[in-house]
Amino acid sequence: MFEMRVTRLESDMDNVKSNISDIKTDLREIRKDLVRETTLLKEDLVRETTGLRQDMVRETTSLREDFIRETTSLREDFIRETTSLREDLIRETTSLREDLIRETTSLRKEARADFRLLFSAIIFVSLGLASLIAKTFNWL
Repeated sequence: MFEMRVTRLESDMDNVKSNISDIKTDLREIRKDLVRETTLLKEDLVRETTGLRQDMVRETTSLREDFIRETTSLREDFIRETTSLREDLIRETTSLREDLIRETTSLRKEARADFRLLFSAIIFVSLGLASLIAKTFNWL
C-alpha cells in the first residue's frame, strides 16, 4: 500500500512536471507571439504616423500656398485700385486747377474792363462837372 502510494505520487509528480513543462512551452510561445504582435503594432503605428505626418505637411503646404496666392492677389488688387484712385485724383485736381486758372483769368479780364469803364465814367463825370462849374461862373 505504501508503495502504491509512492508510485502514484511519483506518477502524479511526473504529470505535474509534464504539465509545468507544457505551461513553460506555452508561455514561451505566447511571449514570442506577444513580441511579434508588438513589433507589428509598432510598425503599423510608425507607418500610420508617417502617413499622417506626410498628409499634414502636404495640407499645410497647400494651405500656405493658397494663403500666399490670396494675399498676393489682394495686394495686387489694392495696388491697382490705389493707382486708379491716384490717377483719378490727379486728373480731377488738374481739371480743377485748369478751371480755377480759367476763372481767374476771366475775372481779371472782367475787372480790367470794369476798371476802364469806371475810370471812363469818372473822367466823363469830372468833365461834366467842370463844364457845369464853368457855365455857372460864366467862364465859358
